[in-house]
Amino acid sequence: MTRQKALRLIGFCTLLAVFYVVSLAITAFASLTISPGVLGSVLLLFILLVFPNLTEKYYSSSQMLFGHFPLFVVPAGVGIMMSMVYFIDHPLLLLWIIFGSTLLSILFTAYIVRLLIGKSHD
Repeated sequence: MTRQKALRLIGFCTLLAVFYVVSLAITAFASLTISPGVLGSVLLLFILLVFPNLTEKYYSSSQMLFGHFPLFVVPAGVGIMMSMVYFIDHPLLLLWIIFGSTLLSILFTAYIVRLLIGKSHD
């Protein structure tokens, strides 16, 4: 890894950390029930859409970091396992969460892809 790539990776990780801290502050002060990670991701997406030069600058760093994405999913799995008793008592809720979140993810992804495809044709 070259020095420039290493600095960009550090910059991208710092950017992610800043958005997470900002989202923690927003959820704490506004008493929101949304996860700070989700809010930070939405804020980061908004900033990257507004400032496309950041997207170009950190693209290679993000690809390297998200190559290890399963490491980020482990905390979510632990949270689900800790709530398993609740899901055993409410199996229909679990099915609704699985199918509802999958449908929302597909719709949101399709919407973002349409936005990005539209921008690339301009």
